Amino acid sequence: MSKLLSVILPTYNVRPYLGQCLDSIIAQTYTQTEIIIVIDGATDGSYELAREYAERDSRIRVIWQENAGSGPARNRGLEYVSGEYVMFVDPDDWLEKNYFAHYMAVCDTAGLVIGGSTLFYEEHPSRQIEKKYPRQNISGESEARRQYISLLTKGALAAPTAKLYRMSLIRNHHLSFPDLRRSQDMVFNYRYYHHLSSICLIEDTGYHYRIIGESQNLKLGSDYYRTLAMIYSEILRLYEDWSMTMAPEDHTALCGFFLPSVMANCEANLLRKEDIRPILTDETIRTIVRGASGTRPDRKLFRWLYRTHCVWGVKLLLRAKIKARKEERRSG
Repeated sequence: MSKLLSVILPTYNVRPYLGQCLDSIIAQTYTQTEIIIVIDGATDGSYELAREYAERDSRIRVIWQENAGSGPARNRGLEYVSGEYVMFVDPDDWLEKNYFAHYMAVCDTAGLVIGGSTLFYEEHPSRQIEKKYPRQNISGESEARRQYISLLTKGALAAPTAKLYRMSLIRNHHLSFPDLRRSQDMVFNYRYYHHLSSICLIEDTGYHYRIIGESQNLKLGSDYYRTLAMIYSEILRLYEDWSMTMAPEDHTALCGFFLPSVMANCEANLLRKEDIRPILTDETIRTIVRGASGTRPDRKLFRWLYRTHCVWGVKLLLRAKIKARKEERRSG
């Protein structure tokens, strides 16, 4: 007998895309599903459209809450889950018809199933990039923990999409998304990962991730660096809880993983004409920037300017990046 899969959609003002997303879920070849749409205070008709779909398909349940963000919306959805397994789908994305089937085919083999995705650029529809992971089974608690940094830095443990979770693990360990506006997904994932002893990576790229607009930078709050510092510190504590010493090369990779986000926070502040000095002087951010490495010229130059306390140089570099990005968009 097929196992029940619960699908949660945190939904806020995405009416132009919600229909395509729901159509792709309804058309799945794996049909033993319940679809929980949490309307997060949407004001654009998303709620009404979701209700129309619910009237046509008994598997769909629509829940309303005042706007609180995607993390609290996912938490609300988890309260209504009946299935043994749960997946999260963003309502502006869509799925290939065998997407659920590929995950459920291996659901019994691991505590977490991770797949890839296909990046779709709204402004350049012909530009689609597959993000694919080779098939891999990771068995044993110690091996799973040893692989954590590698999976994180490959991008496999950031978003909650393109993953299959076990509800028993979420409930038994009282896991939820933290009340953060950004990167709450990463926090949920490493707190879930803490309890894993088996992981399965599959080659599926049937999750189509829609990228809208020029940049997410403006969505980063001026103090986003505090979230980055908190996450970095919690990951170090995770290794302490595991009684493991992080290998030097893993620490370098971890710092390198956070470096683009540090730079993005600086860019966001510059775009809003806000001060970047609080970011540059935070002690944990200093540790991250100094610990990173890499060959990309912009990141190497950023690190050098940072180490020499050349604030005006950092600003000049990031403004040049912003200008180059705008020119690239104009040229298509």
